[in-house]
Amino acid sequence: MKRVIIGSAVLVVVGVAAVVGVTAQRRAAAEAVEYGWEDCTGPFVEGVPTLADFGPEIWEGSPLRLEPFTDVGEAVITQAIDETGEGFFLTAQAGMVFRVDASGTAEPVLDLSNEVLVGDEQGLLSVAVHPDGSYLYVTFTDQQGTVHLDEFSLPGFGNRRDVLTLAQPQKWHNGGHIAFGPDGYLYATLGDGGGLGDPFRNGQDPGNLYGTMIRIDPHPVDSAAPYLIPADNPYVDDRDIKDEIWAWGLRNAWRFSFDRVTGDIWLGDVGQNCVEEVDVIPAGAREGANFGWSNLEGSQRVRGTIPEDAVLPLFEYSHLNGGCSITGGYVYRGDGIPELGGMYLFADYCRGEVMALELDAAGRPAAVWKLGVKANLLTSFSEGPDGEIYVLTKDQGVLKLVLR
Repeated sequence: MKRVIIGSAVLVVVGVAAVVGVTAQRRAAAEAVEYGWEDCTGPFVEGVPTLADFGPEIWEGSPLRLEPFTDVGEAVITQAIDETGEGFFLTAQAGMVFRVDASGTAEPVLDLSNEVLVGDEQGLLSVAVHPDGSYLYVTFTDQQGTVHLDEFSLPGFGNRRDVLTLAQPQKWHNGGHIAFGPDGYLYATLGDGGGLGDPFRNGQDPGNLYGTMIRIDPHPVDSAAPYLIPADNPYVDDRDIKDEIWAWGLRNAWRFSFDRVTGDIWLGDVGQNCVEEVDVIPAGAREGANFGWSNLEGSQRVRGTIPEDAVLPLFEYSHLNGGCSITGGYVYRGDGIPELGGMYLFADYCRGEVMALELDAAGRPAAVWKLGVKANLLTSFSEGPDGEIYVLTKDQGVLKLVLR
């Protein structure tokens, strides 16, 4: 049994390992076998740590619990209003934005319910506050199923502007998560457009924005453009790849987060019927990672040849181990539960059990812990200004992870 590391000093310094590509030898080995992705028979590219490799272990640290915070139903995402810790903006899938104070009292502040199409993976999907506190950004699917990224002025929501729209060929895999990075730019994940097996082959077509993470300046100063593209985006001036793209080859990265200490980006990319994956983009990486979908589902070969530039997951788990859809979380950096310091918290929508991925000194997976807390229909995680972690659910509202 692996020892629980008390405190996070070592992991804070080390951060995550570099992204792992597919060597020619490993690619050839996987391509030499006929693939059978419909029934999850592989073949898999060897070397990616899986849930089965670690048990997972039963948490040996201090007992934890999920404490009720606010009872807003169909909660999707929260965003701290500012660094004071005075409250959050909280979205509900049906189209409402609430302001929630530090005590958990929720007040509706923006109603988009007449515009939002709700169902399956559609609805009001995410919210983010501009670093200067002057603007609120939301993503949602409209009545025609088109994904919108809209800007509202704060504090009164008086001015509204459409920043970006993307028509959706199907009602699944709309992505929709947005967050500002440490660099002040807005990052957004966009799903592959839906359908079994990526029928439009969007995953490996970076000539469009489906199946990508994009990075933009959503409020350009002295420009008529709805948004600007940072000059250091990896594919600027590449005629075959959209300038907005920061990473691609994603199926539906429903939730991602920034490690507030290292700046690494952690993505939970929802699999099809076999593999759920955790992908990481280390801080400072500029190469524009291709995570392989839809030629790869996690490390499993789905079709054709494996892209030469494919980046493998840091960690994955099979549906054979239980679960159906990963809910990506955060690297824990709070003070309330020091034993979790530096561990990545995540869950599965079907299991609802919160787990922690622990890294070793080299930044590679070393253990997976079942934390002994569970929530039904767990849709998302959020991080408070103090680094504490909240769990969002469809039918239990928002819960805070605390010591028992």
